[in-house]
Amino acid sequence: MDSSRRILLFRTADARIDAPSLWLTPGGGLESDEDYHAAALRELTEETGLVGALLSPCVWIRRHVWRWGEEWIESVEHFFVVQAPDGFEVSTGAFTDDERVIVKEYRWWALEEIVSAADEVFVPRRMAELLLPLVGGDLPRDPIDPGI
Repeated sequence: MDSSRRILLFRTADARIDAPSLWLTPGGGLESDEDYHAAALRELTEETGLVGALLSPCVWIRRHVWRWGEEWIESVEHFFVVQAPDGFEVSTGAFTDDERVIVKEYRWWALEEIVSAADEVFVPRRMAELLLPLVGGDLPRDPIDPGI
């Protein structure tokens, strides 16, 4: 989230599968020696260039089965809130080869834009509803299951 309370999302599309283009948060998988907090920090740095971020406690936990190319993956996703510093500029220079292929663009979204973007698919699907308290600074005491 930036100082204007906009949310950074990446638009992905994978020509190898028959699926819609999706807007999703930066993130990725755990490495063998990581917990979710460490993985979130590493992925945030790799995908956005933001170093030394302070993560909120986990706000959402989502269990999901999805397709990566021809492979089906079952994941448990942990979501955190991060405040990007003023003047922060996204850098995608550390993207993996796969990320360079499937990430088509990134954008800072205002909550109102997410609410009114009827032709876009956000992950999780209830993103606008789930972001409302977070944008207002109200973090859940325990992580919420955001659904699909």
